[in-house]
Amino acid sequence: MPYSRANLGNFRLSLNAGSKSCTLRGSLHKYAHNGQNSTDFPYSDLTASIDRLAALFGAQPENFILHNVEFGVNLDYPVEEIVDNLLMYRTTAPVPISKSGRQRITGAKFDLAHYGLKLYGKDLAQLRLEAQVKRMQVLQQISGADVLTLQSLTDLAILSQLGDRLFDVWGQVFLRKDVELEDLKPCEQRVLELGSHSGYWIQSHKAGPDTYRKRRKRFLELQERYKTTDRKGVVARLAREKWTALMWRKFSALSV
Repeated sequence: MPYSRANLGNFRLSLNAGSKSCTLRGSLHKYAHNGQNSTDFPYSDLTASIDRLAALFGAQPENFILHNVEFGVNLDYPVEEIVDNLLMYRTTAPVPISKSGRQRITGAKFDLAHYGLKLYGKDLAQLRLEAQVKRMQVLQQISGADVLTLQSLTDLAILSQLGDRLFDVWGQVFLRKDVELEDLKPCEQRVLELGSHSGYWIQSHKAGPDTYRKRRKRFLELQERYKTTDRKGVVARLAREKWTALMWRKFSALSV
């Protein structure tokens, strides 16, 4: 058989005898923490995991080419406050995350061409905000080289860029905010009521990009003017503070 498959810790290993190549799928974070990613992942654990994996294969970290990378932060924020109020990422609606097994997962994801975004939690008091870079071209932009490798992940400048990508992707999401409707005009109430459902935005996009942009602009303006909560802003601030703090402490929260 040209392909052979096996499990290596939390990694899925595929060997291609024809091309003499090996593909690994899994998480360095879980590899270091016995299958868990609910705790912070220290920079020292990241580098130790990379060295351990490289030694296991008798190779150097720069020999492991990354074709996609997942990275994120764990935040002390109620999961359902975000998941239940997600509306869209640009023109893409969220999809519920379903996990098999005994542990219940509350979450949602956005599947995009170049990126992916997951928001979930096993503990309802802790939100995991996780982005995925899927395209080699984007990884090349981040690394400034032809490829991104495991060795690249030991470069704090590259880890900082990954953090910026996480914040950029989150910035494209829009959420339902709590608003005070009492003093609004009926037409304004109608805009906010319709816009509080993802289905409305799906239909608006089908009506044409101009219609979608016009309705979205009006909805976001009204939400911002009459909001009583700002979940997106709070999560953005917490994520940036957490990533910055972890970087200063040479921490990371990566999966590959």
